Amino acid sequence: MNVSRLSLTVLLVASLCSGSCASPEPSRTYHFVFDQLVLGVAEPDGEEMVSDGLDLDGSDGPVSLPDGAPNPCSSHGDDPDYVSREGERGVDNRLGGQLEFFARILSGGDGTNTERIRSIFQESISAGLLIVLVEFDGVDSLLNDDNVMARLYIGTGSAVAVGTDGRLLSGQTFLVNPDIPSVAQRVRIVDGVVELQGVQTRLVGAISGIDLDMPMTSGRLRLTFHGDEVVTGVLGGALDWGALADVVGMIGGAADGLTVIARRTLQGLADVVNPETGECDGLSASFRVHGVPAFIYPSEVAAGDGVPGQRADAGL
Repeated sequence: MNVSRLSLTVLLVASLCSGSCASPEPSRTYHFVFDQLVLGVAEPDGEEMVSDGLDLDGSDGPVSLPDGAPNPCSSHGDDPDYVSREGERGVDNRLGGQLEFFARILSGGDGTNTERIRSIFQESISAGLLIVLVEFDGVDSLLNDDNVMARLYIGTGSAVAVGTDGRLLSGQTFLVNPDIPSVAQRVRIVDGVVELQGVQTRLVGAISGIDLDMPMTSGRLRLTFHGDEVVTGVLGGALDWGALADVVGMIGGAADGLTVIARRTLQGLADVVNPETGECDGLSASFRVHGVPAFIYPSEVAAGDGVPGQRADAGL
C-alpha cells in the first residue's frame, strides 16, 4: 500500500469514528435530601376542588372492592376525589381537603392550628430529625432515561445546617437509618419527571419533643428535575390515622382531651382500605416536596435493600 493510499485509509477511519468510536459518558449517581415537606391543601377553583396530590387508588371517589364486598370507607358516600393543578383527576388528599375543619375542632373554633398542622413534618426536617433521601443511580440523562435505579431512604436524625429560611442547606452528608427498609425500583425519567409507586415507609423524627413514627402505605412520589441542583414534586400516601391523631393531639396541648377529639375526627375522615386487614385505617394525604443535593455516607445500608449508599459526587 503506498503512502497516499494509507493516508486516505487513516482519514476515512478517523472520519467514521469521529461520532461513533468515542467512549460513552459514564452513568452518574445523584442524591437529594428533602428540605421541604409541607402538607398540601385542597382549595375551590370554580366548580372543582383543586389539590396538590396524586391518585393513590385509581378511582375518582370511593374505591370499589372486589366481589362486591362492602367498603369500610363508604361513610364518604359518593364524594369525588380532587383535581390536581395540572388537571389530573382522582387526586387523593382527604387530610388536605378537611384540614381547616380538623384544625378548627382542635383549636376550639378559631382555626389557629391550621398552619401548625400543615408544617408539623417541616418542623422536624428543619431540626434534622426527619431526613428523607432519594437516590438515582445509573443516570445517563436527567431529561429522558429508560433505565434508572431509584431508592428512597429515611436517614437518621443528625445536626444539620439550615438557611435563614429554616430549610436544609445543600451538600450535607447523611446516614441511612438501617431499621427502616428502603424503597428500590427501576424507573424511567420522561421529560425530566420520574415517579416511584407502591411506596411504603415510615416518617420518623420528633416534633416539639414528641416522638414521630408515622407509617405511610400506598404511596407515590413524583419528582421533576431542575438540572442537577433541585428536585420538586409531590409525595402522596395513606397515613395511619391513629398515629397521626396521637401526634396532633399531643402537640396541641392538653394531650388527653385533644387526642380523643383528634382520633374521633380522623377516624371519620379515613378513606383508604388496608389491603391486609380490610379495615379503613388509612387517611390519604399529600405533601409538596423540594429537594437539594446531598451525600449519603457510603458504609450505611438500608435494611432489606442490600445495596450500599454511594457518595453522590457526580453533579454536585
